[in-house]
Amino acid sequence: MSDHHVKQMMCYSRLDCNERLPYENDSDTMKENVDHSSFLVDQISNLCLSEELSDVTLVIGGTRIPAHKLILSTRSRYFRALFGNGMKESIQNEVTIVDASIDVFKIVLKYIYSGKIQLGAMSDLLLINLFELAHEFGFEELEAITVNRFEVILCGNNLCEILTLAKAFNLENLLQTCLSFADNHALCLVKSSEFLTLTAESIEQLISRNSFYCPEFEIFEAIKKYIILNKNEPFENLIRHVRLSLISFADLIGPVRDSKLFNTDDILDALKEISFKRSDELNIRGLKLLDVNVVSPKYDARVICGEVPAAMFAGRPGTYEIDQVYTKHTIESGTEGIIIELNKHYTLNHILLMFMERFQSSYSYHIETSNDSKAWLRVIDYSEYTCRSVQKLFFRQRVVKYIRIRGTDSKISNTFHIVYLEALFKTNPAIFDPITGIVIPSENVATIPNNAIVTEGVARKINCLLDGDIHNYDLQQGYVCHQIGAGCLTIELSQPYLLSSMKLLLWDCDERYYQYYIEVSCNGKVWKRIVDKTQEECKSWQHLTFPQQPIVFIKIVGTYNSANEVFHCVHFECPAVTNIANKEVPNQSNYNVSTSGINSI
Repeated sequence: MSDHHVKQMMCYSRLDCNERLPYENDSDTMKENVDHSSFLVDQISNLCLSEELSDVTLVIGGTRIPAHKLILSTRSRYFRALFGNGMKESIQNEVTIVDASIDVFKIVLKYIYSGKIQLGAMSDLLLINLFELAHEFGFEELEAITVNRFEVILCGNNLCEILTLAKAFNLENLLQTCLSFADNHALCLVKSSEFLTLTAESIEQLISRNSFYCPEFEIFEAIKKYIILNKNEPFENLIRHVRLSLISFADLIGPVRDSKLFNTDDILDALKEISFKRSDELNIRGLKLLDVNVVSPKYDARVICGEVPAAMFAGRPGTYEIDQVYTKHTIESGTEGIIIELNKHYTLNHILLMFMERFQSSYSYHIETSNDSKAWLRVIDYSEYTCRSVQKLFFRQRVVKYIRIRGTDSKISNTFHIVYLEALFKTNPAIFDPITGIVIPSENVATIPNNAIVTEGVARKINCLLDGDIHNYDLQQGYVCHQIGAGCLTIELSQPYLLSSMKLLLWDCDERYYQYYIEVSCNGKVWKRIVDKTQEECKSWQHLTFPQQPIVFIKIVGTYNSANEVFHCVHFECPAVTNIANKEVPNQSNYNVSTSGINSI
């Protein structure tokens, strides 16, 4: 052995056992994390339809397909139960698959082995067969993505097939998607030949919906054709959903009577309803577009009464320009107000209004809806309330063709202005009182995003009372105050809310305490005291409850401060939602001011 080799071995012998050997290109050859999962997937995929290591044969319509029990059992609860419970298939190593297309089964088998599938190029029928097979073999993930694909490809040509599938397999989300699609394309659907292939139960479910928007005579015609094609089936449940009072007089005494599907009394009752009932008392159908504003040029809405009608569609939600022109009307007795005509009957439950905000303007108003511009129903009545900025209004869902907004009072003039308006069916409406329509909020509405403002009080930043910051306040900032005996703190909400609680945070950076009371009002003129803390020593957080009532204005009046003659409030909210323990009084030395400095605020 040469001296060189001896020295090298001695060098290696002195290496610590935990020390790595000095390989060349160490960073390339000593990788610690290895991921060859893609190779594994490819290698397992290559076993699909291969006889290599196959231990079971699947027989579909005379075709024999080699497969592997371990892979099938791992990927499918159907095969896991088949091979794991001592059934004859586990012994004979042969499984016969019945009622399955060989082409569809091969697609599923490829998915079993590879986890991959291409749905985009599949026909509707192939996709339906694929779902049925995936359901049978317990491939929940494949079922889910197939259902998602149905929702994407849903159209008039396949609606009936997918609707039938959704009902057969209790696919509630897909069923609701199909029903909504049918609602929005009802006329095309009832005129199609596919409509006649539906079950009577499915047709009944469709035409019983108020949102199945289609001329009633067309529904009658489709039901008549269905009954002729299915003479041996009972049809009483179908015809009872045809709303005869929505069919014209001429059609009732003509084609409807001639069909002999309805008795004479039914037709006479319908004629009586047409003659004597108001339009809003009839069971009118209305198109239901979920969370879609239908007061827009896109849906051919138009202002048919009011000054500067085009301005209604020129604004944008949440914004207005200082020189913007507004749709308006003069506030006077007998005025028609502002009337919007929709292009169809729509099912609505929500209206959003935006008022002009120049010069601290505020208004009182009411809103009515109609199906024929003759019989009006008042859905919102804020005639006794002072309202400003954005109005978020809710009412029981109803079918609407016309919307009328009439201003009853204005703070700055005898003119009522609207910057912007939306009307829609909101899928997640706010909770509201069914009698007054006033919202019962579950979240704090005394916030800047909810358009609340502070109209009285002194502060470096007047709206700090409403900005939600309950941590950053000190001797100089972060609170609103007023001189005791002269003034108050007043918060104005944008619209009336039904409230039964509120919470405020009094300035608490020392040991002082306050006394105060709170009054509320609907119009800023008539006030009612709801909280009286004039005989108590109040510090920090105040959680206040009172009988539920409509409120627009909140006036907080301080009557005593144990340190000086100023009342200070850091935060206000209604209803009371902030869940926080009383703030600990900090050490005064942290503020680096004298006691006289603290007593000066």
